[in-house]
Parts: sequence; structure tokens; C-alpha cells
Amino acid sequence: MAKVVSAEKRLNDILESISARITPTPDQHAEIDRILKRVVAKANAFATPQGIHCTIAGSFIRNTYMLDKREFDLFLMFPEETTRESLEKKGLELGKRIISSLHGKAIVAYAEHPYIRGKVNGFDVDIVPAYAIKDASKIRSAVDRTPFHNLWLQKHLSPRLVAEVRLLKQFLKGQGLYGSDTKTEGFSGYLCELLMVEHKYFVRLMKAAASWKPGDIFIDVGARHGSEAERHAARKRFSGQPLVAIDPVDPNRNVASVLSTANFVRFVSAAGALLSSPSEQFFFPKRDVDLKKLAALLKSRGTEFLAVDFASPGVLPDILYPQLRRTAQRLVKVMRENEFAPIGFDVFSNGRSCIFIELEVWSLPRVRKLEGPPVFSKPHAKEFVEKYSRRGRVWTEGDRYVAEVKRDFTKADGKMKEFLGCGVATLKEKGVASYVAESMGDGFRILGRDGVMTKARKDHAFALFLWEYFHREFY
Repeated sequence: MAKVVSAEKRLNDILESISARITPTPDQHAEIDRILKRVVAKANAFATPQGIHCTIAGSFIRNTYMLDKREFDLFLMFPEETTRESLEKKGLELGKRIISSLHGKAIVAYAEHPYIRGKVNGFDVDIVPAYAIKDASKIRSAVDRTPFHNLWLQKHLSPRLVAEVRLLKQFLKGQGLYGSDTKTEGFSGYLCELLMVEHKYFVRLMKAAASWKPGDIFIDVGARHGSEAERHAARKRFSGQPLVAIDPVDPNRNVASVLSTANFVRFVSAAGALLSSPSEQFFFPKRDVDLKKLAALLKSRGTEFLAVDFASPGVLPDILYPQLRRTAQRLVKVMRENEFAPIGFDVFSNGRSCIFIELEVWSLPRVRKLEGPPVFSKPHAKEFVEKYSRRGRVWTEGDRYVAEVKRDFTKADGKMKEFLGCGVATLKEKGVASYVAESMGDGFRILGRDGVMTKARKDHAFALFLWEYFHREFY
């Protein structure tokens, strides 16, 4: 019993220390507030005369922001009667004028519809056009929900919960699970806020999460599905998703839909580990890599490494990472079909993109043996003999025909070069994602073990990516 109490006290001391470390000071908060007010004032100067309302969305207005997150969204709320074409056109024009007036550089980005991204006083600012909808059930685009999220949380996220939300965010950041972008496939800030409204305390959430099972967790903090029948129908609608957290302003949306099953399991495992062995490392892990240890690790595994390295396509990460993963899965299939036995893969992008595959086999014999049909299966036996006798030896073992044929490719890099060494159109036909195919069409490199380590020595981010690939495990 004393050990349990000691662990609990240790955890409470750690949480108190972490909370002090991540809470903005009054001066820091005042600085951010000045920047926000300046951006909103400039935006109103351009937008209000046109009947467009401006609002800041997200964690800054709820005081749940993290100090290292220097980004926020400014929403331009257009009247409902505005056409989609006019909203997009005027939204981009206004966004560019606002960023320019703040001495920033504006670029056009794309999600459900185009919006403006810019940098102001060290902050990344997204200026997003949306409809000023009065009824959340009648939204016309996904971004129209955001003002309703703000209103709901103003009512339900008490000031006491702010520190608890920050603890959860920092814990997730420490585990590499914070972010609903397609690269991370983790927990959004909004989901963190809903989880704390539901559980009230960070420790209480950890105790609950430690026993979660994929597909069993249904959180309806807004009580949008009151009856058992409604809850059952909602569970069925979201079946196959590890965690279901119903959006309190939209009962047809799972706020946790982007969370991958692997990351759900990692979260559950990390929650249990934090409770049993409290440590600040869960919140602020030491992420570094010793290149000598990395090289020794690669050698000690006895496996082979193949990486396809190419210039990153000029698209947003939310578009790039799904394309990288889809392409990686296709390349893994090619390696498996050609008997190079892939045992793992991951994708990386940092100026250049890389698809990394770990293989059991790099080189194969020139010949391979095929087992054919029984000699008594006359039509199939005849077809087998005719087909393979032209390519090599055919004989019988027991009651079956077998054949020996030459491999077209005996080295993993040779097969990969053959598969990728074609035009962009052919790459797309082969299953390579569109933007990746276009970039590979301009050139790519195939790296083996030595090439992978050379890249790691030149690019610390890639070295860290490899180190974390080889150390990913549950607690």
C-alpha cells in the first residue's frame, strides 16, 4: 500500500512541476494577446465594411494553448446567402490584404476550400472563410462548425480545467500523439478539451484510459444520444474506429476519427505506464540520437534497409503523408511479391521525402523453385509443364510437378529501380500516389544500408526518425 501511495505522490509532484513549466506567464500571455488583438483589428478594418464578421478560433481564446504552438486561425464569417464562389474569392482577397497589411507573406493553401496562410510576428496565421450559420445542423462546410465549438466550450470548459487540458496536451506531445494532422494521426486540441470536460481531472482520465479497449470507448459529453437505441446506432455508424467521441455540436461526427488504432493503443499503454512508474520523461522525453549507436543498431539487427529518396512534392503535409503511406504500402507489396520479405516500413519528409523499408532479404539466388499441380490433375498439369518447361527444368516430386525458373531480379534495389523507373503516368497506373509519382518522375535515389546511414549523418531529423522507428514499442 505504501508503494501505491508513494507512486501517487510522485505523480502529483510531477504534474505540479509540469503544470508550472507549461503555463504561460502573465507577460507571455499579454504578448500573445496584443498580437491577437492587432490581427483582429486589421481584419475588422477590411472585413466589417463588407458585412463580414471576424473571430479567432481555437485554444487561444480558451487559454488552453501551448507556449510552443505559435499559430492560430482567424475566421472570416460570411453571411449565409453568400455563394460558395464568392466566399472563396472574397475570402482569399481579404486574407491576402490582411496579411499584407501586417507585413507578412501570404500563400494560398487548400483544405475543403482554399484559405490564406501567413506569418505575423513569428506566428503562423491561417485566415479561413466560413459561413455564419445560425444552426449547427445546417453547416455548409466543415469549418462552419468551429464557432459552435467555441460557444459550447465557453459554457462547459471551466477555468479549473484549463491546467488539466494543458497537462493532457503535453503528455500527448511527449508521446508523439498530439495533433490531428495526417502525419501524426493523433489527438486534436478540441478532442483534448472534450476529454477533460468528460473526466474533469488528468489523473482520472489516465486511470480510465489505462483499461480502454479499441472500439469499446464511446464518449458523448454533449449527451447527443440519450437513449440506448441512439447510442447503439451511433456505435454502429462509427464501427471500426478505436475511439468514438461524439462532437457535441454535430452528433454525426466523431471528433477522434483521425486517431489511428496504433496510436490509440500507444496512448492506452502510456497512460498505464505513467500511473505505475511516474516520470517527467512521459511529458518531456529526451529525443536525441547517437550516430555511432544508430550504426551499431542497424548492423546488429542483421536485416537489410532500402529507402527511396526523392524531392518532396510541393503540397501541404496533410496531403503529402497519406500519399507517402499509400505509396509505401504499394512498394512493400512489390518487395513481398518478389520474396525480399519486408518486415516493416515508415515514411519521412523534411525537404526531401523518403520511404523506408526494412527487409529480411537483400539478395536472392538466381533460380527459384515452384510447386505445381498433382500429376493426376491432367489439364492443370499439362498447362504447368508447357509453361515452365520453356523457362527451365520441370520434374516430379512425389505426385506433384515442380519447376525451376530464373528470377528476373536477384537484388532488392534492382527490383525497386525497375518498378519505379518509368514515366509518371505508368507510376500512377502501378499504384504510386499522384503527387509522389510526379515528384519521382523528376528523379529518385535508391539507398541501401550505407546510403541510409550517410543520409542519417547529414540529416539529424532523419537520424531521429530511424532511431524512433527501431525503438517504437509499448510500455
